[in-house]
Amino acid sequence: HFFDTVLSDKRLTELTTDQLAVIGSKLMTALSRVTELSTKRIPSEFICPITFEIMQDPVFCEDGHTYERSAIEGWLENHESSPTTNADLASKTVVSNHTLRNQLEQWKKVQQARGIDEPSWTDGPDS
Repeated sequence: HFFDTVLSDKRLTELTTDQLAVIGSKLMTALSRVTELSTKRIPSEFICPITFEIMQDPVFCEDGHTYERSAIEGWLENHESSPTTNADLASKTVVSNHTLRNQLEQWKKVQQARGIDEPSWTDGPDS
C-alpha cells in the first residue's frame, strides 16, 4: 500500500527523489513478477491486477474487472475508484467469480498432473 500512501495527494512532480527511487524499485519488482508469471504461461486472467499473483478467491467489482478478494477489499477501504481504470465506483460491493474460480481449479489440477506445482496454489480459502 506504499503507492496509496505516497501518491494519495501528490503529483509525481511533488515527490522527493527518495520517494521516486522507491516507486521505481517497486515498479521494477512488479514488472519482474509479471515477467516471471508470463514465462510460466499462466493465463493473464488468473492474475490479480493489484497483487500480480495467481488469484485464490476471485471477485468481480463494479468496474467489470476481477480481483483477488483481499486485494480489492483492501483497496476499497481507502478508495472510491477502480484500481484498474481509476473511474469512480458507485458501489464497493464485490461478487464471487465462480466461473473463474472453477477455471483456476481445473488449470491447477492440470499443472499439478504435469508435475508443475507452486506452494501458493494450496494457500487459498478452499484448501
